[in-house]
Amino acid sequence: MDGVSDGSKANASLHHLNNLMKSGRHQRARSLLDLILATQAKIEEEAESLFPDEDAWQRVRDANSYEEPFLRFHLSDEAVGRMHTLGALLESEQGQLEKAIFHAEKAVEIGEGVLLIAGYHDRDRVVSLERSQASRLGNLGFWQYQAGDYDKSIVNAQKSLEYYPESHVVRANLGLALLHTNQIDAALREYTTA
Repeated sequence: MDGVSDGSKANASLHHLNNLMKSGRHQRARSLLDLILATQAKIEEEAESLFPDEDAWQRVRDANSYEEPFLRFHLSDEAVGRMHTLGALLESEQGQLEKAIFHAEKAVEIGEGVLLIAGYHDRDRVVSLERSQASRLGNLGFWQYQAGDYDKSIVNAQKSLEYYPESHVVRANLGLALLHTNQIDAALREYTTA
């Protein structure tokens, strides 16, 4: 893939990860995602902070497959955010809610930075980026709900709705979390709006 732009390589990697997930090769997708994220780090401490647990970081340290050509490129912050989003989806499919929440929080954090920068430089992309951020926040809130962290679920669902108030799914999930915290009237308002 020499001579190919980093953006094209990033898109190819995202496509490859999607295909691995769709074909049920979750362990390979997880390992590949770990490797891609590790190659983006400049120092070991930074790389270690990209992973939800010591096992994931250990897999990367032990791996000898850095030779895969699509791993030799720099990802934009936006692409790293997409990688974390894929990681969250992959972990949630495997029933690993804590790891899914970790990746989703990283994706949301990166998404906020990308939105901030785009707001200054690329106003045309802001609406699209806001919709993506709404989706990331909605997913994070849903996984927090599944993990029983209703207060955080409510906060992230409300943030999601600030970006995209028309999301009926997020409103319904917010209603569920509100019910679990005995906020019956607020839950009914969300269900009525959804």
